Amino acid sequence: MEILTANIIAENIIAQVDEESHCQMLFEEIIDHRVLPDAIPKHEGTYKSSSGAIRKKRTTRGVELCTQWKDGSTDWISLKDLKDSYPIELVEYAIQQKINDLPAFAWWIPYVLKKRHRVIYKLKTKYWQRTHKYGICIPKSIDDAIKIDDVNKNIYWVDAIKLEMKNNRIAFEVHEGDVFKLIGFKKK
Repeated sequence: MEILTANIIAENIIAQVDEESHCQMLFEEIIDHRVLPDAIPKHEGTYKSSSGAIRKKRTTRGVELCTQWKDGSTDWISLKDLKDSYPIELVEYAIQQKINDLPAFAWWIPYVLKKRHRVIYKLKTKYWQRTHKYGICIPKSIDDAIKIDDVNKNIYWVDAIKLEMKNNRIAFEVHEGDVFKLIGFKKK
């Protein structure tokens, strides 16, 4: 049994934007879909459990989606593959095209929507809503740090950023020489 976890949905949401809320993905959009002959029809989309409850069949068989990429190319991808990579975009497409009641979609769409709302709520409350810590204003970007320093008439945040960059800059320098002489190098 395949379980779509909150981690996949959270990774999908977070992977779509960087720290400055800029979108950087290869995926453009879903432009079309097709239902193949081996797909389970709507009237066979449920079954009766041993306790007598009506349950939805867990299937992704027989549905393919035409995906357009950022470079303009398109591919037909099976629902099972696209569902794991881009669950939110897939749900939005299914609802927009009114195919969310097909058995291949009906069993997992409500779960994804519920998890998406929970993840967004947690992201809003934990990061963007926190502007102060211990009474000190916390910047979300370098521009915010400069503005806070201007308001406070000091340069504490700018100095902290310079110190952090000085300490981390060595990790981004290219070493030209014997790698065995680097401090902390361990041969695997």
